[in-house]
Parts: sequence; C-alpha cells; structure tokens
Amino acid sequence: MGGAALGPAVGGMLLQYFWWGSVFLMGVPVMLLTLLLGPLLLPEYKEERPGSLDFTSAGLSMAAAFPLIYGLKELANDGFRWNALLAIAIGAVFAYLFVRRQNSLESPLLDMRLFKLRSFSGALGTLLIGQLLMGGTLLMLAQYIQVVLGMEPITAGVWMLLATAAMGAMAPIVPKLAVHIDKAVVIAGGLMVATLGFLCFALLGQDPSPVLLGTGMVLAFAGTAPLIMLAIDLVVGSAPTDKAGSAAAMSETSSQFGLALGVAALGSLGTVVYRAALAQNLPGGIPQEAAQAAQESVVAGAGVADGLHGDAAVQLTEAVFTAFTTGMNTVAAAAAVLAPLAALVVFGLLRGLGQEKEASDEAEGRAQEADG
Repeated sequence: MGGAALGPAVGGMLLQYFWWGSVFLMGVPVMLLTLLLGPLLLPEYKEERPGSLDFTSAGLSMAAAFPLIYGLKELANDGFRWNALLAIAIGAVFAYLFVRRQNSLESPLLDMRLFKLRSFSGALGTLLIGQLLMGGTLLMLAQYIQVVLGMEPITAGVWMLLATAAMGAMAPIVPKLAVHIDKAVVIAGGLMVATLGFLCFALLGQDPSPVLLGTGMVLAFAGTAPLIMLAIDLVVGSAPTDKAGSAAAMSETSSQFGLALGVAALGSLGTVVYRAALAQNLPGGIPQEAAQAAQESVVAGAGVADGLHGDAAVQLTEAVFTAFTTGMNTVAAAAAVLAPLAALVVFGLLRGLGQEKEASDEAEGRAQEADG
C-alpha cells in the first residue's frame, strides 16, 4: 500500500522532468531487489509432487481473455459490428475450452474445484468487481485531472496520491476491524462508503472543485480498501493448505483481470457517452477532419482544439471538455450503482464465513494439541 501511495507522485515527478518512458524504469530496481532477496526472505511452501506447467492451458487462457477485451473495446468504438461480436464469441469458446481442459487434467493450471467453495468463489468475484470499479474510475479521473483541469503531471500525481494514500491509511485499520466485526460486514460497509465517493465524482464539473474531488478520492478508495485486503484473505484462507499457492495466484489474476475489464468496460462506457455528447454539442464551423479527430478521445480533441484559432478553438475545447466530463460522470454514476449491489452480494454470500473458518482452524489446532 505504501508503494502504491508513492507511485503516482514519483511517476508525476518523472513525467514532469524526464521523457515519458522514464516511469517504466521505476520497476527495475524493485524487480532486482525482489529477485535477489525474495528467495532468501520469503517463506515457501513446497508440494511433494508439484505438477508441471501446462503451456496449453496458459495459451487457452490468453486466447480467451484477449478477444473478450478486444470485443468490448470495439463495441465502444464502432457499436454492434460483426468483428466485435465475433471476437467476443471466440473468447467465449476459448474460455469454455480452457475450463473443460482444467477439469480433465490431474494437475490443472487452475483448479476449478475451488470454485465449489462458496467463500472462495464469492470472495474472488467480489474482488474482481471491486478492481473493475477502480480500474474504470482511475482511467477517467486521470484524464479529467490532466486534460480537463489542465494540471501538470507532478500536480496530477500529488492529487492521485490522495487516493492511494487513503487506501494505505486503511491498511492497519481494516485488520483490527475484522477481528471484532464480520469480514463481510466490513467489506460491505466499505463499499457503501465508496459509493459516496463515486457520487462525488458524478457531480464534478469542468470547473475545479478541490473539495468535491478530494472528498471523492478519499471516500472511494478508502472504501474499497477493505474489499481488496479482506477478499484476498478470504480467497486464500478458504482453500486447502496444499492449494493456497493456487488460490493466491487466482486472487492476483482476478485483481489484474478486474482492472483490465474495468478499463475496457467502464472506459468504453465513458467513450460512448463522450462521443454522443460531443456529436450533439459540436460547434458549427469546425473542419470535418478536426471534428472526426476529436471524436477519438478527449486527448485527441484537446490536441485538435489547440491547432485551431480564435473562437473555433475555444468552442471546440469547451465542447470536448463538456462531453468528457459527462462521460466521466456517467462512469462514476455506474460505479455508484454497482458498488452497493456488490455490497449486498458480499453480505449475502460471505457473512460469517471468515469467522467459521477461524473457529474451525482453532478447533483443529486444539485437537492436534490434545492428540500430541
């Protein structure tokens, strides 16, 4: 959490003073330290008979994910076209083949039997939804702050620091709450707090509103912190000991896929609304080529407006920023609807499961001590 909190500020500083590719170098020393110190400092559980890596399954998983995400993006770009629907259908077929192969292998890449556990599948699905909300919201907020509000990269990084710092501040609080309160209640309560943050984003306009923006960031990201921390704990804790590594890998995969899906799904929703709003409010007298280029994205629209002169530049800039703000508000409103629905699912599926698991572990430990 501390690293996530520092990332936007350090990244903004690098973008302010160096070339854009410099942000990717941030990961190099971290990865080197992990490779050098990980084998020495990180405890490892080793199976007596570990299964071999199934490259066919790995290929099928990628063949399922890529077409699905591509199809969603194309639906947003061009509407219901055959290429987008075909891509989604291909992804679904490969997903079916992937699941079928896992069920037939003695040592599967992904143990599908884990999904029969209510705590595992419920926590994994909730984690995916939470990361989906974060991925789509962060995508829109980053563009809003830098393009619409016109902040420099280092200033935008400091503003984004509010979000990750709020999550980092929750890191020591959430585990203490979970000791005394049902984990599902903590997660659901956090999602309701996050809903208030998303509503703040839905009310943002073109004019800077630091209080509304800051409040929304703190509430939205502090509210999703319990979900991210406790859902991972529920995922790993619900799996048998010899499957803990597989469960941890699935929780990480679910998080990353949720972020990607959030960018694809909610980002596509924002794009659709942006283009529709821009088409309705496009000022007259704008060259056709400029109008078409502005439809691509808010970044392209702002660039096109900078290339114009006089009233045309001002009017196009106003139309682009208004359209994008409408798209961002729509994405935030969608997140404000999805978050409480996810809270209801969490409360219904996961309530009491964490406590039951801990009670079972304690009973098992006492039994082993008595046998000893």
